[in-house]
Amino acid sequence: MTPKKLITISYTDEELFLNTAWAQTASWVSPDLHERYPEFGYNGTSQHSDEFWTGIKQRITTVVRATDTKPDTLILLGDRAKEKKFADTVWEALGELGIVDIYRQVQVSGFDGEMINARGAAELAKRAQGEPKGCIEGDWCKGNRIPGEDGTSMPEKVEADTSPVKCQGLRCGKPELF
Repeated sequence: MTPKKLITISYTDEELFLNTAWAQTASWVSPDLHERYPEFGYNGTSQHSDEFWTGIKQRITTVVRATDTKPDTLILLGDRAKEKKFADTVWEALGELGIVDIYRQVQVSGFDGEMINARGAAELAKRAQGEPKGCIEGDWCKGNRIPGEDGTSMPEKVEADTSPVKCQGLRCGKPELF
């Protein structure tokens, strides 16, 4: 498996955080460069000015150009990642760098940055459960796993629990604590 170059852009009320890293698996990530810009958080006093958004664009392009390799994977994080003006600014910065193809995944109708983040966290957790930490497994492992063991496939037969659930107080199916 070839390592991927990642760029993580986190945009919150408090700050703009940019990070580049090399990643082979969910648990094999080698940080490369990171920068924090509290003055470019969403709660900044000049968030609606053109200079504010130009500043964010410049920070993104500067961090990417500071590394030897252009990223091939984009990770957007933060509670403000779904802001339209922020998304447009990221698109412009990546366009200037010639790597807009890594942004196409989020250029869909109904994009929700919070859901993307949740799906990304779930994907990393799934991968972490399916492989030993620091181990790079070959394709031969896939055929040797028990279905459901790798976190990506389901066992062939799933037994459903059909026993009746007793409700006690306001907690259904759980014993009352007091």
